[in-house]
Amino acid sequence: MFNAGSVPAENARSLHALLTCLKELDELYLRSRPDAPTLYDSGVYYDRTEVWYTTPSLYKLGFGDCKSLACTLAAERELGHGGYQPEACEPVFRYLPHKSGPLHVTYHILNLTPRGWEDPSKACGMTDNENSYFNLKR
Repeated sequence: MFNAGSVPAENARSLHALLTCLKELDELYLRSRPDAPTLYDSGVYYDRTEVWYTTPSLYKLGFGDCKSLACTLAAERELGHGGYQPEACEPVFRYLPHKSGPLHVTYHILNLTPRGWEDPSKACGMTDNENSYFNLKR
């Protein structure tokens, strides 16, 4: 998917599958490493990447973007890692088409919890200008 011939519904299904897989890999890591720091205690900061980093790779690199940050946080919250109360936490995406046409889309990944939206990218240093078009607050 995510090619010139794909439609938004195909892209949405593919992106959901990728996010679910990354979150599950992060859960496996956190189950084996109960002493791992939480995302917000790890020192990891926001910066754009093209790679989908699992939690250990994200922590080793020291930075990541919305897809990696959101999946790490979702795994922590689901498991109750680091003192969190276990709760449903789903990495979800928002997208906006560019003015240049429907084949150019900007995606942003954040988390949906019973308490509402949480944007770990913003909490880890993403500037207001970078996600202002989504009008999201942490």
